[in-house]
Amino acid sequence: MKRAYELYATGRYSLKTLRKQLQEEFGKVPARSYLHYMLTNTHYVGLFEWRGVPYRGNYETFISQELFDRVQSVFTGFNKPKYRNVEIAFRGRMTCKHCGCAMTGERKKGKYVYYHCTGYHGKCPTPWFTEAEISSKLGALLKDIRIPGEIVAKVIDSLQRDQERVQHEFTARKERLEKELDLTRRRQDEVYKDKLDGKITEEFWNRQMSQLTANEQRTASALAAATEPLDDKVLTVARTLELAQKAHSLYLTQNTTEQAKLLS
Repeated sequence: MKRAYELYATGRYSLKTLRKQLQEEFGKVPARSYLHYMLTNTHYVGLFEWRGVPYRGNYETFISQELFDRVQSVFTGFNKPKYRNVEIAFRGRMTCKHCGCAMTGERKKGKYVYYHCTGYHGKCPTPWFTEAEISSKLGALLKDIRIPGEIVAKVIDSLQRDQERVQHEFTARKERLEKELDLTRRRQDEVYKDKLDGKITEEFWNRQMSQLTANEQRTASALAAATEPLDDKVLTVARTLELAQKAHSLYLTQNTTEQAKLLS
C-alpha cells in the first residue's frame, strides 16, 4: 500500500499503469476500484468520520499527511481529462503554509496556469497565484546559494580520497576471495588424489568434500556478489556544486518546465 502511494505521488502513473507496476513488483494487485478507494481513504492518515463528523484517531499510521496530500493533488490533475497531457511545471513541489495541504496547478482558458491549495482540509484562505508569480518566488530561493570555491575543492578532494579507499578495499576483498577459492579447489584436488591412492577412508573423503564444497559455494557466491564501486560519484557532486554556483542566473533564462527540473 505504501509503495502504491509513493508511485502514484510521482504523477507518472494512472490507476491502470499503477496496477501494472504493482503487479510487476509484487505479483498481485487489488482491483482498480479498490486501488482508487485505497489511495483516497483518509483512514490511512488517521482521519475518519462518525455520523458525518470528522475525527482524528490515535492509531498508528504509515502514510504521512504530506504523501497523502501529494496523491490527492495528482488525482486532481488526472480527474481533469482535457488537462491530462499538459504539464504543470511546479505541481507536486509545494505545500500550503496555511494548512499543510499540497499546492496544485490548473490551466485556465487553455493557456494560463494558476496555482492554489488543494483545500483538502476545508476551505483555505491562501490565494491563487499565477505561474509567473510562483516562478519568481521559487527562483528567489536560489539567490542565497553561495558555495565558496575552497569549500567546493575540499568536498571534491574528500570524495576522491573516499572513492580511492573504497576502491582499494574492494580490490583487496576480491583478491582475498579469489585466493580463498583457488586454495579450496586445490585442496579438493588433493583430497581426491588421496582417495584414489587409498590414503584416506571413504568416510573421511565424504566429510572433507562436504566441507570443502560448502566453502567453495560460499566463496564463489561472495565473489559473484562483489560489485565494482561506482566511480561517477565525484563527477556527479562536482557537476552539482558547479550548477549550484550559477543556479539563479541559469534559472532566469529558462522556461517553467526547465526551471522545475533545475529546482528538483
